[in-house]
Amino acid sequence: MVEALIKAMVVKFEPSSSLGVVGYVMYLEMMPNLVTRGSIKIFLGIPPIDPADGKMYVNLAELENIPTTDGHYNIGISAFDDSSNESAFSKADNVPLSFDAPDAPGDLTFGNIAPA
Repeated sequence: MVEALIKAMVVKFEPSSSLGVVGYVMYLEMMPNLVTRGSIKIFLGIPPIDPADGKMYVNLAELENIPTTDGHYNIGISAFDDSSNESAFSKADNVPLSFDAPDAPGDLTFGNIAPA
C-alpha cells in the first residue's frame, strides 16, 4: 500500500551568528501552551541552507517524532554548541500545522463508457 503524501511544511530561520554551533533544536507545544524546554524536543542537526535567501530550512513532514495532531502550535528553535550550551529560543506562535491527508478515493471499476 502506498502511504499518503503529506504536503511539505517548511520552517526557515537564519543561522546563529555564534562560532562553534554544532546543531539546532526545535521545541513544539500545542496552543495555548507556551513553548518551553520541557516541550516536545526534536534535534535538527545542521539543516541545509537555501541559497536563495541564506536561511536554514527544515521540512516538518520529514521529521521523526513530530506531533501528527492538526492544530496551532507554538514553535521555538535554539542553537547549541559542543559543550551542550543552548541559546535562547527564536519563536513563532500560533502556527497552523496540518498533517492529515484526505481519505483515499473509493474502489476503482473498469468498463466501457455507454454511448450517449
